[in-house]
Amino acid sequence: MSAYDSSICHIHGKAFEEIVLGFDDHYTVNTQVVPAHIKYEKYYLRILKHTDNNYVNWIKETNEDIVIDVVGHSLSPADGDVLRKILTLNNASIVVYCKDEDSRAELIKNMAIILQPEKLIELTNDINPRVVFELL
Repeated sequence: MSAYDSSICHIHGKAFEEIVLGFDDHYTVNTQVVPAHIKYEKYYLRILKHTDNNYVNWIKETNEDIVIDVVGHSLSPADGDVLRKILTLNNASIVVYCKDEDSRAELIKNMAIILQPEKLIELTNDINPRVVFELL
């Protein structure tokens, strides 16, 4: 069995091998960028760990619909670039799993910040939703 699974794309790295957590890009203290913190910023970690934009090609290359499961993620605005790229692809949708109603409200709020409320409403429509928030 191969250690590589082509059905899984680790955008921020993999737990238990190499963990890539990072915080919002351009971390500042008193509006000054702190050079010592750069190594913990998401863009830096994506470069260092080679978790670039291959996920876009990975989704585009399949002829199937892709459902991205999001579990235990804050949907931080710092990940907006990834989420917006995924949702511009016509064959991709996202299911966000929420532990309770409070976390669902927080995750919807964060996704609205990333996409803008009007776009999120469009993507969560009843007819053909491309973003779904499910309780666990």
